This record gives sequence, structure tokens and C-alpha cells, in this order.
Amino acid sequence: MSRILTADTLWPRVREQSGKAAASGALVPLETSVHTLEDQGIPFIVRMAQNLDKKKEASPKPDATPKKDPFLPPYESELYVGDVSATHVGLLNKFCVLENHLLMVRRDYAEQTELLDESDFHALLCGLAAVDGLAFYNGGTDAGASQPHKHLQLVPLPLAPGWTGLPLAPCFPPDTGAVNRVTSSPSLPFPHAITPMPESCLTAPEQGAAQLLARYHALWSALGFRLEGRYQPIPYNLLATREWMWLVPRSRETWEGLGANGLAFAGALMVRDEAEFKTLETFGPMRLLTEVAG
Repeated sequence: MSRILTADTLWPRVREQSGKAAASGALVPLETSVHTLEDQGIPFIVRMAQNLDKKKEASPKPDATPKKDPFLPPYESELYVGDVSATHVGLLNKFCVLENHLLMVRRDYAEQTELLDESDFHALLCGLAAVDGLAFYNGGTDAGASQPHKHLQLVPLPLAPGWTGLPLAPCFPPDTGAVNRVTSSPSLPFPHAITPMPESCLTAPEQGAAQLLARYHALWSALGFRLEGRYQPIPYNLLATREWMWLVPRSRETWEGLGANGLAFAGALMVRDEAEFKTLETFGPMRLLTEVAG
């Protein structure tokens, strides 16, 4: 096993490898224009794609040969970052929208619909200890997952130039210092549960993973779900920053042709073209989030 990257070395390595992969063409960044769409007093970040055809051209053409899991070795060398933990490897997101988009992938195969476990939270905390960012998990295709191999994602903050924090962060309740508190925001019209991120988890990720796993179970419980067995009871998105962790159950992947993954529940959405932007503008981002939540 190669040496595990630390909080001091992980993000420099991500930036270095991103530069090399972009120069070689291994990365296929999706060009977007960034817009702001205000809804219910919240300014949402909306990206409009400019080069989706480029992604189609770079994607493997369908044939009779079974597709290789891109999250199992041998990895595409220019996308390989290194070991995030003993159980998770870091890979760059090939078709990225945001710069330095890291995937924290289970080394051994596990399904994206399996519940997160202590090792997943250890990897999540290792990532957040390395960069002030947003970690998120798309639990199944109805939550926006495009790969069945279990993986978390991490992007640095801010989510767009000129921004500070997350668009939805002002909706979160004030931190009372009660780290075990689970609550929800009356400003958000879709089902969700929020808990503060204990600072101790970030300073000692290996020890903090068990505490964060317990918070994850408490979020499910607050939403009325009882966890039994290995698999999630319903598709969902989990999001985490250095301040908060929140969970949103999902009922569908898209509504009125508009899609939403975990980033949407931080207040950042993406549309394919101007027609989709007009649809989103008509209904409003908050209506989309409400319709796809479970």
C-alpha cells in the first residue's frame, strides 16, 4: 500500500495532479457560465453547460465488451491522487465542473446504495481536514449518482467566484454549541435534518469517525427512518462542511427535466442549456429541490 496522504499533503497533491491531468487532456472539464437565480430570498448558483458534446465525445463508445469499473485498479494514472485513508483512494473527477474535484472511492467494491460506515466517515473527515470544502454523497441514481461503486465527493469552497460560504447556509439554525443537536430549518420547505460538525472530529479524523457515524444515524432517525441491514432505506444526499452535516431524503432524480445531485442541496445547480435555465427560472430552484426530495 502506498503512503497515506495527510491533512498537509492531500490538497497540494490534488492541485498538482489536477494541473497535470488538465495539461494532458485526461481531465475533461465541463465549461459553464455562472448565473445567480434568487428564490425566496436565497441567491442560488446556477451553472449553464457550454460543452456537453465534449463529454459525449470523450466517453467510451458502447460495445459488447463489459465496461470496466473506473473506480477499481488499474486507475487512470493521471487521475490518481493517492490514498486518502487505509480504505479509500483519491481520484480526480474526470468530467468536472468545479476545479480540484476529488472523489474519495472505496478501495474494495461496495455499492453506492449501502449505508455509510465508519471508514467512509474517516475518509470524509480526512478530506475536510485538508481543505475548507463541501463533502457530499449521492446515495443512488435517484440522488444523482452516476457510478454504482461507493464514493464520496469533495470540492473546495467557495462554489463559484465571488462567493463566500454556501447559498443555503443562512437558512441553517444558529450554532448553540450543542454538538449532538439535530434540527431542521423552517426556511427550507423540503424534508431534511441538520447537525453541527464537532470540531474534534476534524482535528482527529480517525477518532472522530465513530462520532460522526452516530450523528449520521441520528439524522436518519430524526427523519423517521429506522436503519436495518447494509442498505439505505431510501435514496438520499448527505452533505458536510467544517461547520455542519445535513441529510436530505430523495424521491426522484429529476423533475420537469431538471436534475439535482448533492450540490443542489447546498444551493448550487446545473442546467444543460438555456431552455433548462428558463424552466428553472419559471418554477424556481426551491420548487425543484422540494419536488425531488423524499
